[in-house]
Amino acid sequence: MKILLVSNGYPIKEKGGVEQYTQTLARTLSKNNEVIVFTREWDHSSKELDIKQYYDGKIKVYSLVNNIAFPLDFEKSYKNQTIDKIFEKILLQESPQIAHIQHTLGLSIGIMTILHKKKIPFFVTLHDFWYACSCIRLLHPDYSLCKKNCVDCYDYYFQNHPEIVTRIFTNMPKSIKSFFPRPFKEEIKYLLSKVNSQKKIIVTSRNKEYINSRKAYVKKNLSYATYLISPSKFVKHMYKELGFKGYNIKLLPLPLTVTGGQKKDKKKYSQITFGYLGTFYPFKGIQILINAFKNLSSSNSRLVIYGDYSVEPVYYKNLKQQVKGKNVEFKGPYNNSDVFKILSGIDVLVIPTLAYETFNYTAWEALISKTVVIASNIGAIPECIKHMKNGLLFPPGDEDKLLDYMRKLTKYSISFSPKLIKQPMSSQNHGDTLIKLYQNAIEKKK
Repeated sequence: MKILLVSNGYPIKEKGGVEQYTQTLARTLSKNNEVIVFTREWDHSSKELDIKQYYDGKIKVYSLVNNIAFPLDFEKSYKNQTIDKIFEKILLQESPQIAHIQHTLGLSIGIMTILHKKKIPFFVTLHDFWYACSCIRLLHPDYSLCKKNCVDCYDYYFQNHPEIVTRIFTNMPKSIKSFFPRPFKEEIKYLLSKVNSQKKIIVTSRNKEYINSRKAYVKKNLSYATYLISPSKFVKHMYKELGFKGYNIKLLPLPLTVTGGQKKDKKKYSQITFGYLGTFYPFKGIQILINAFKNLSSSNSRLVIYGDYSVEPVYYKNLKQQVKGKNVEFKGPYNNSDVFKILSGIDVLVIPTLAYETFNYTAWEALISKTVVIASNIGAIPECIKHMKNGLLFPPGDEDKLLDYMRKLTKYSISFSPKLIKQPMSSQNHGDTLIKLYQNAIEKKK
């Protein structure tokens, strides 16, 4: 079978969850099938929209250079005819029997229309809420949860933001401007022309129209998919709530490697180590964990924080200033292959996220390694962590409740067994399940 995978990134260039999953799936499927990947990457040293071709083992990878994942022209953020044409050319060249789209951020949702017209069955995995939310996470700019008023976010991201950017760019010295890539300069020129002619970048009365156009375009394209694949019950439920009732959404959890070192006997520890592993964005709630830890007043506890803080340097600097004199260590970035080694040195993993989690690998990996978990009761996390059975759940953002649980754990006044409530799927079983679905889709097309 010839399979095409589409993703917004691919390792080594990109290391996010979707990208890692795409590579794992590609390698699993390529054992008995021919696999092609169409993806995008950041590369300011290359020409914009250039295609790089290389191999990851037996897997042929077509990587599109696109340095502007969020163009300041709203429609281009989800529909790009130039990218559609590039994709169509590769499609004609490769002639896959089936396609599986992991993400279209930085690409174009229009590739679904092309697959439909070419009568190539395709699947779309709903890794996040990109198809229902132009901001991806159902999260407002102030990190409060979505209230389903898309115009508010549109005003912030696509009206106020461009005005600030153009103002800064206009007053910027030419020596600094020269470092910006050509496509970015073209976007700025486009916005400046609108500012000069209309005195305003986007007419507010039309914002709702722009949002509705996106929703209609997304729904039309997703309706062509054979299946929408959801990694959790929560994601499936949310998409239906967000207007995707009647779509063929199939539940298929993401795969995990069920291996990891056994934990040491807790009674031998001279201190309890709390830990955080993950990305360094404010919506991940690291500040909630730090505030709780600062008030813990326990001499036998410490906090270790793993994550690439270079993505939010100002946020990191502020957090570091807050913990001066406290037993807190920022460990920096880590490789996914080192997760179980890191977890072996952590007694209690804290997942203080303020945003909806669609799966959360870290919670599952902690339980596999028998690490105690305290997590926000949000999104798909309760599908893995059952309160007082194999972990502890607290209301998102509730520092007092988090602090209460941390105190009880340091005093050993609360106990439960951190274990899996169900076995996760292996990569091979996950791949085999998809192959059966692919084969059925191909058969139905005949």
